[in-house]
Amino acid sequence: MAASMIFHWLLAASLISSVCAADPVSDARAAYETGRYPEAVRLAQAPANAGNAQAQVLMGLMYQHGRGVPADPRKAAEWYQKAAAQGDAAAQNNLGFLYERGAGVPQDFRQAKDWYERAARQGYPFAERNLAVLYETGRGVPHDPAEAFRWYRDAAEQGSRFAQYKLGELFERGSGAPRDLVEAYKWYSLAAAQGYSDSNFARLKLTLQMVREQVAEGARRATEFAPVEQPGLDAPPEPQVPVPNHETEAGR
Repeated sequence: MAASMIFHWLLAASLISSVCAADPVSDARAAYETGRYPEAVRLAQAPANAGNAQAQVLMGLMYQHGRGVPADPRKAAEWYQKAAAQGDAAAQNNLGFLYERGAGVPQDFRQAKDWYERAARQGYPFAERNLAVLYETGRGVPHDPAEAFRWYRDAAEQGSRFAQYKLGELFERGSGAPRDLVEAYKWYSLAAAQGYSDSNFARLKLTLQMVREQVAEGARRATEFAPVEQPGLDAPPEPQVPVPNHETEAGR
């Protein structure tokens, strides 16, 4: 009886161990995040070839940045395309970025907008922010301050510091929404708290237009802010996709 119990315990332990070990995508992601890029390539290659979208995104990242493989934006675009076709929001966002920059694919702002929008409609904050930039600048879409405000707001509410800064700007100017200095102060403060340096100066200038009670209210709103979490969206492994002329934030 004891021998039988030991056998079954060993069998269960072996099965658990094999299940835990049989996740090369998680291992590839861990290797990527810790800078072990050749190992990440080795682990991600097979599942990416087999159609795993997360592994395909990792392969895209590594080809985009030349990590573990020679930099090749064309191959990066091919891997992102495979994952994007499966509905992966990070891949859709990153593919949109390549179209916006003309890296590995012909520059096409319309395609950039379409891919950003697919990811943004899944609640992916980096795509929301990138889509907002297009609407603010009129690249690939008509210039539309209200749409820019909408997408910046969605990204800001999920914690994007760049979007929080831009939302402060829009509230200060009354662009895309009624002018509201208290809300502007709130969003500048939130971006500044995350280290977005331009927000400090913007907030300082803003206070010259405000009375003490408005500043206090803006500070109170910033203190009470809690970012919205989108269920089912993985956090990106690193800062990756830049906003033109501003900052670098993440893909996945």
